[in-house]
Amino acid sequence: MRRFAPFCFLSLLMLASTSILAATMAWALDYGGDSIKSQRFFHDSRTLRIIESDLGPLLKRRDFDGFRGVPYDVHIADARYVWSSSCKAHDCPYNRGFLWLDTQSGASIAAHFAITFPRRSGLELDEFHELKIGGSAKLFGELPAPGLRALRQWLEEICYPTSGDAPRVEPAPIERPWMERTDGFAYRCLPLNIANCHGWLIRNGMAATDWSP
Repeated sequence: MRRFAPFCFLSLLMLASTSILAATMAWALDYGGDSIKSQRFFHDSRTLRIIESDLGPLLKRRDFDGFRGVPYDVHIADARYVWSSSCKAHDCPYNRGFLWLDTQSGASIAAHFAITFPRRSGLELDEFHELKIGGSAKLFGELPAPGLRALRQWLEEICYPTSGDAPRVEPAPIERPWMERTDGFAYRCLPLNIANCHGWLIRNGMAATDWSP
C-alpha cells in the first residue's frame, strides 16, 4: 500500500472591513454562562453574518456545518470578549469552526479547519488539510491578548507537533526575495505589499532540497 503525505493548505485572510460595528455586538454577551444558550449562539443570524464577513470568499457552503454542528460553551471575559467553537455533528475532527469577538471595539476572528479526502483509489488515500483564518482587524498583531490566547488554544486542538520542536510561526514580512531582485520596482504595487504582510509564515525547521533547475 502506498501512502501519501497529507497536503496542507493554509489560507489566511485579513480583512479591514469595519462594517460590523461594536455597538451591534452587545447581544453576544447574552449567550454566556448558560449551556442551553450556548447551543444557539452559532445559529444566530448575527453570528453567521460576522463569520461570513470575516472569512469572505474563503468560506464555502459546507464550511458552515463546522459552525452549526456540536457547539461548545460560549466564554466571556471582562464583560467584553466573547468566543466559542463548534464542529460538524458526527464529523467533529474533520470540520470545526471558531469565533472570537470584542464587543467594544468590534474586532473579530473567525476560523475554520477541515480535513477532506478529495481522491479515493483503492487503498490509496490523499488527505487535504485546510485552515482558514480571517478577521475584521487589519493585522493579528493589533488584537488584544485575550483574542490571541483564545485562538491559540483552539489551534492547539487541531495543529500540534507530532515530533521534535513545533514549527515557528511569525507574521509575514512585506519583503520577498523575488521582489528584491527587481531593484525595488515590485514594491511600487501597493496591493502586493498589503497581501505580503497580511498573514503568517510557518517556518520549517527541517532541511529541504531545492528542486529548482
